[in-house]
Amino acid sequence: MSKKKITFIAIFTIIILSIIFILVKNIKNHKNSNEISVKADTVSRGTIVKTISAKGEVKLLKNDVIHVDIDSDIESIPVKNNDFVKKGDLLIKFKHSNKEKLERNLKDAELELKSSEVSLEDSKIPADKVDLKDAETTLIKTKQSIEDINTKLQNDLKEIEINLEQVNSNISKQKRIVKDAQDDFNDIQVLYNSGGASQKEFDRITTNLKNSQDSLDILESQKKQIEQNKKFTLENYTSNKKQEEENLELAKTRYNDLINKLNKRETKNNIEEQEITVKRNQLKVQQLKDDLSKFKEAIYSPVDGTVVSLNVKEGELVLEGTSLMEIAKSKDYVIKLHVNERYANEIAVGQKVDIEGTSLGKAVLKGKISKIDDIATTSTSGTVVERTIDAEVTLLNEKEDINLLKPGFSIDSTITTKTKENVLIIPILSSLSEESNNKNYVYIIKSDNTLEKRYVELGDYSDMYVEVTGLNEGDKIVSEPSTDLQNGIKVNIISNENSDPANLKE
Repeated sequence: MSKKKITFIAIFTIIILSIIFILVKNIKNHKNSNEISVKADTVSRGTIVKTISAKGEVKLLKNDVIHVDIDSDIESIPVKNNDFVKKGDLLIKFKHSNKEKLERNLKDAELELKSSEVSLEDSKIPADKVDLKDAETTLIKTKQSIEDINTKLQNDLKEIEINLEQVNSNISKQKRIVKDAQDDFNDIQVLYNSGGASQKEFDRITTNLKNSQDSLDILESQKKQIEQNKKFTLENYTSNKKQEEENLELAKTRYNDLINKLNKRETKNNIEEQEITVKRNQLKVQQLKDDLSKFKEAIYSPVDGTVVSLNVKEGELVLEGTSLMEIAKSKDYVIKLHVNERYANEIAVGQKVDIEGTSLGKAVLKGKISKIDDIATTSTSGTVVERTIDAEVTLLNEKEDINLLKPGFSIDSTITTKTKENVLIIPILSSLSEESNNKNYVYIIKSDNTLEKRYVELGDYSDMYVEVTGLNEGDKIVSEPSTDLQNGIKVNIISNENSDPANLKE
């Protein structure tokens, strides 16, 4: 066989083999084109931890409210909001004049009480005709005294007006004399300066001007004195008249009291009124004594804590019972969560809570629910109305973790509401739901890679996994199936990764 023929046969053989390879490949590809590629997961056992999230803040449990027991003026306040104070530190100092005022009022009240007691005793003494005559005489004399004062005032004012008129007339005349003297001085000064008048004549006219002005000054002084006398006379009259009018009222009261004693019914009524007055004055005295005993020069902090609400300022008058400030006891606060109402039936006392927040940095504090409010709280933001249930949290490591918190801090929490261990679980996205009956189902991948549609019951879920019944551990199912899949079709598994969720949190 020639070399050329051998080469031809070799080339022909290669071509035939290539055609066979292409045909086999196309047949295989055609066969695979009828299969759908899917990812697969394996049904396994794991732990599902169901959680809910809630926001909250650190709140004070109870503040010590500082009140004032009686009306007082504040002198100084050496503290301000957010100041830390120790038990016994000065909080507020009151003016000492408050106590002095109380003492004065008490003395006045005791005098009023004594006077009312004397009046009461006097009312019980039968009237005497001699006393009545004396009271009548005193009343008449007092009235006459007031009339005499009025008459004397009129006479004194009349005399003062005459003197004032006379001095005003003299002042007018003297002003003309001064003007003439000034004119003479102006003329003589011109002549004197030009040599037309002697030194003697110039001195005479100058002296005359000075004497005229001095006389005018004396008259002006006399006028001022007369006006001062008029003012003093009016003031003295007013004072004397007021005193006599007071005496007149006393005389009338004395006279009427004696007249009433002659009438048994009026006497009885008067005694009853006097007894009421005495009782009222006794109560007033006792109240002032109580106020004086309650008065404090200063108020000191009853506890170690922080000033959280200062309601008054220096120089202010505060009334009895006013809240001056509030002291928050150190470390005496609680973590309060606001749980949305849809989770109200899921939370319970004793459930574990993870506490996080901007103020805590990367720290996560551990706690548990210690109290749940019975009544929901409603809050409004714009048009959105939210109802929440408040829950209190106790820290598990309170002695150390409490130092990381401050009243007013906002926090984020994760509440563990349920934990299920060793249950069958599948990825949440591995199940589908039929719209017609709301039943959930999955596609099981059988050993021959065909699909079996199987209905399942879903239970509690976590972030990515859900509890399932109706499957067996180790079953292979389609991961993230589409609605295009059908029962009985054959699939090509392109991924068969099996997750191993140890602890799954919602």
